[in-house]
Amino acid sequence: MRSAILLVCLSAALAAQTIEGDVYDRLTGAPLAGVSIAQMGAANPLVVRTDAGGHFRMGRQAAYSLQATHAGYLSGGVTILPSQGTAPVRVELTPQAVITGKLEDEDGFPVERAQVEARRYQTVDGARKLVMAGWAQSDDRGEYRVGNLPAGRYFVHVSPGNTRNWDVRYASQYVGGSLQPDDNHAIEVAAGDERKGVDIRLMKFEGVTLAGRVEGIGAGQVSRPLTLQGSDQSYYASGVRVSDGTWTIPHVPPGSYTLRYLWGNNPVKAGDLVAEMAVEVEAHDLRGLVLTPHQVQGVDVEGKIAADSGAAPGLWQIAVRGSTGTGPTAHSSDDGSFVLKGLLPGHYQVQVLPERIGTPGAGAMTPYSMPISAKLGEKEVLRPGFDLDGTSPGVLRIRLGKLTHISGAIVDTRGAPIAGATLVFLSTQPGGQGFAITDEKGTFSAALPMAGDYHAYMANEASQGGEEEYLKTHEKDFPPLRVVDGDNPPVMLVWRGGK
Repeated sequence: MRSAILLVCLSAALAAQTIEGDVYDRLTGAPLAGVSIAQMGAANPLVVRTDAGGHFRMGRQAAYSLQATHAGYLSGGVTILPSQGTAPVRVELTPQAVITGKLEDEDGFPVERAQVEARRYQTVDGARKLVMAGWAQSDDRGEYRVGNLPAGRYFVHVSPGNTRNWDVRYASQYVGGSLQPDDNHAIEVAAGDERKGVDIRLMKFEGVTLAGRVEGIGAGQVSRPLTLQGSDQSYYASGVRVSDGTWTIPHVPPGSYTLRYLWGNNPVKAGDLVAEMAVEVEAHDLRGLVLTPHQVQGVDVEGKIAADSGAAPGLWQIAVRGSTGTGPTAHSSDDGSFVLKGLLPGHYQVQVLPERIGTPGAGAMTPYSMPISAKLGEKEVLRPGFDLDGTSPGVLRIRLGKLTHISGAIVDTRGAPIAGATLVFLSTQPGGQGFAITDEKGTFSAALPMAGDYHAYMANEASQGGEEEYLKTHEKDFPPLRVVDGDNPPVMLVWRGGK
């Protein structure tokens, strides 16, 4: 009897330590075999594959997030709530979209090893930006295949990549031969679609010639090369030779560029010599351009933290991180003042953290003392960050305010709660975004960075990436939400399948 009881208890314990579920094609509902399932967050993540019926079973570790991957599908996953216990989970994977074609030069010969990118507009920190969603390299026949794309609207862009003997007159360009994205040549793909025949015939741009000199370099003196970078952050020309202080860059197409000269280290260090110049290229040559190097010096950025309530702000850490991941950290004083010392030219992200989490009166992170804004002059920099050019940018003013909070539940058209769903809340104002995951009763709670009008979305790859076509199409899936500072009354969202 005792052995039987122990066996029952052991079986129950083992059952409680397992996860099982099924994986389906989101479009067809068909079960998917051979899907890799991994538990994320564990020191030694378990990985299993689904069987012929799309079913999987695995030991449960401390992590409760599963990631599913399968060839031809976008990666997907699910967060398992502790309250779900051992209930089977359902994972749906979305078939990838694909764009394929052939790349040829002006004479019809294939272009090998060029980089082809699928770019799309997204909302990043409240701003509309064109970002790369996927890329591929053309093969020896000039053919390319850009896969693993979410459904959306794309602009296909070509640049030299690793191409040998690239004629510089073939400027980086979009399908249709334009230097800027052209709506007439946008490529629309749905989930699971393969858009074939997006062929690209490169066009030459004779362009104009840029020429000038670098001050301080004499005849016969060895010099570092300079670069010409486009407004999209891609390099049009790099390693441009500076001989006897002079330089020439031919065949530059119209556009906005930055000329940059560096004598020293990369990344830049204090004491290095650098020179930058913004250049607008139009229809005529630009000659006699003079780059004057100056010695890089760190600048101190003073700041001030203040609370909307008027109370003492408490003690906070203010950290900035540059493109190399390094940057100084400052500690605020009792009156909220601080100084970030020795910032070099470059782009920085801002982090504002309490000195001691949960300690009242010491910058404790509570719903009533959260960093909700950081401004340099009139520019908001808490999320997008800021740029330094080596001169003093003014005072960094950080505002603490009451966290905006929204809660409620989501149900389907029959009134049944939707568990384990991820909701995205996007403000109509720049910088406002929040997320929430529903529990087994379909209820959710989300912290939002500001009050105002929001649109709610059922999260998928496009909504979380801010893909503008998805957001425009689905912004009426749920009624607009007006949220105020502090706590808001619970809301009920009804999901109608995005129709």
